[in-house]
Amino acid sequence: MDLFRLDGNAALVTGASRGLGHALAIALAEAGADILAVDIGELDHVAKEVLARGVHCATRTADLSNLTPDTAAELISWAKAEFPHPTILVNNAGIIRRGPAIETTPSDWSAVLDLNLTTPFLLSSSQERV
Repeated sequence: MDLFRLDGNAALVTGASRGLGHALAIALAEAGADILAVDIGELDHVAKEVLARGVHCATRTADLSNLTPDTAAELISWAKAEFPHPTILVNNAGIIRRGPAIETTPSDWSAVLDLNLTTPFLLSSSQERV
């Protein structure tokens, strides 16, 4: 008996080209969800792995580090055009700047906050509005 099936659902996964985002995209596909994979990096390998699990996959190369409300809404509109009812949003894209705080510049700090906090907020709020 399958306790965790997502057939008929679609998942938008950011940061899907490697690491945790890649693993989550594959796990969701194995559970039956169609995948919308988004990353700044190459996504062909993700699409092949997702399709091999018998579900659909759409990919989009995008730099989410400077997302605005308009570009977030456009990304969600693309997702809804690919799969009319995306029900899962995995806000996985993120960065870290390693080093002593005293050496962290305001620009470094802003980059981390933009991608790790502002982008998930904009995508989550856009998903409801679009």
